[in-house]
Amino acid sequence: MRVNTETGSITTGVADRDQHLRSADFFDAESNPTITFESTSLDDLGDGRYRVHCALDMHGVAKPVELEAEIAAPINDPFGLRRVAATVGGRINRKERGLSWNTLLETGSLLVSEDVRLQIDVQATAA
Repeated sequence: MRVNTETGSITTGVADRDQHLRSADFFDAESNPTITFESTSLDDLGDGRYRVHCALDMHGVAKPVELEAEIAAPINDPFGLRRVAATVGGRINRKERGLSWNTLLETGSLLVSEDVRLQIDVQATAA
C-alpha cells in the first residue's frame, strides 16, 4: 500500500500554526510537496494485530519505520457494503527526517518534541 499526503494540506484549526508547519521551518511544502508512506512487508502478530514495515519519505528524507496495525473483523453495513476498519500507529523522531526547527521556552524546555506519534484510522468498503 502506498499513500501520498500533500504537505500543503496540513490543517490544525489554527491558521498561523498551519502556515508555520507549511514553512521551511517544518515541512517546507513548497520544496517538499508530499509525504509518502509505503508498506514494504507485514508480520502477523495474531488477534488482528500486525507489524507493518514501511518506507516513510518526509522532508526529502526516506527512512524505514515500523508501525503497529489493528484490523477489525469485516462487517456488513446497513447499505449492503462489506466494511473493514483499521488503526495504524507508531512513533518517529522528526529530527531524523530533517525537521529540526525548535525554540526554547522561558522555562528552558523545548517547544516542540522530537518524538512524533503517528496515527492513521482507516475504513474501507467493498460492494
